[in-house]
Amino acid sequence: MSEPLLIIGSGGMAREIVDLVTAINTSQARWSLRGIAAEESPGCGLDSLWLGPIEALEAVAGVWFVVAEEEGETRTRLGRRCASLGLLPATLVHPSATVGLDVRLGGGSVVFPHASLTTNISLGTHVVIGPNATVAHDSTLADGVTLGPGANISGSVTIGAHSTLGSGCNVIERRRIGSGVSVGIGSVVIRDLADRVTAVGIPARPQGS
Repeated sequence: MSEPLLIIGSGGMAREIVDLVTAINTSQARWSLRGIAAEESPGCGLDSLWLGPIEALEAVAGVWFVVAEEEGETRTRLGRRCASLGLLPATLVHPSATVGLDVRLGGGSVVFPHASLTTNISLGTHVVIGPNATVAHDSTLADGVTLGPGANISGSVTIGAHSTLGSGCNVIERRRIGSGVSVGIGSVVIRDLADRVTAVGIPARPQGS
C-alpha cells in the first residue's frame, strides 16, 4: 500500500522530486503523490498538483512530506513548520543511487539519481545529495547540507549545517567544513573551512582572505 506524500516548494527541485517519486514507484509503488504546496504553481505541466500555500492545507496529520527548496536553511525551517502540522518527513532515494552499509539518512533527505554513499555515513535532516554526487566512508553531513550534481566528498569529512557544495567540487579526506558555508562550482577543498564563508577556486580559498 502506497503512502501519501506532499512536496513543499514549487521550483525546479520540486519538478525533479516529482520525477524521482515516479522512478521509485516504478519498482515498488511506495508513494501516492498528494500534491505540491507552495506560494506559486510549479508550472511545466504540474499545475494540477498545486494545492496552494502551506496555510491552505487541511487534514495533513500523518501525511509524509519532503521540502523542495535549494537553500538548506530554508529546507530546515520549512521542515520544522511541516512537522508542527503533524506531517512526517519522508526520505527519498532514487533507485539508481547506491547506498552502502551503515548509512544513516535523516528524515526529509533526498538522494538523486546515480549518487553514491559508501559506508558508515551519517546524513542529518533535509540533506540533498545531487545527481552523480559521491560521499565516501566515515563522513558526516549535518542538517540541511546540499551537494550539487557531481560533487565528490572524500572519506572522514565533516560538513556543518546548511552548507552548500557546488556542482563538481571536490573535498579531500579528513577536512572539516563549517556551518553555512558555500563552496563554489568546481572548487577543490584541501583545507578546513570556518563557518559562514564562501570559498572558491583550486584550491578553494575563502573570499576576502
